[in-house]
Parts: sequence; structure tokens; C-alpha cells
Amino acid sequence: MPWFIYYNDTLIPVEIKAFTIDDAVKAGLNIARELLGTVNRYCLYVGFNDDVIEFWRGDDGAVKLIYSENPTEALTHFYNAEKRRLVRCESVR
Repeated sequence: MPWFIYYNDTLIPVEIKAFTIDDAVKAGLNIARELLGTVNRYCLYVGFNDDVIEFWRGDDGAVKLIYSENPTEALTHFYNAEKRRLVRCESVR
């Protein structure tokens, strides 16, 4: 399945080799830091056929790393899970 970055309402395909969620978080952190400068926290959604990791700089900037054949559908799953409080967030050290 392909990886995408979602930033400024744009989906951008990216080459990432991640075999675990931790690998994906590390790879996504590097990309998010390039785009945002700093990252304070990330939020994680793991679905049946897709994963979304959202990286935040404070409360005003976000970059999403999406693993899915259909990234727009994955975003819908993420937002629905977020409304149901099923998305887990962690601080970045």
C-alpha cells in the first residue's frame, strides 16, 4: 500500500519504508519537522485497511501521514474515529 502526506489540503505520495507503526511515526516526524519546523505531538489512528498519523505544531499546524490505497477514505475514517475519541495522541520528546 502507498504512503501519502496530507498538508495544506494536498495529498502528496511519499516513499517510506516502515514495517511497524513506530517506524512510520519516526519517518513521519522527519517529514513533519521539515514542513512545520517543530512537532509537539502526534495522534494515531489504526484502521482495518488504513493508518493515519497526524503531527502537530502547537494547535495551529498539522501534517498527516496516511497509509492507504484510498487516502481520502482514510481521512474520513480518521475524522470519524476522532469524533468518537478513538484516536490516541502522544507528546513528542
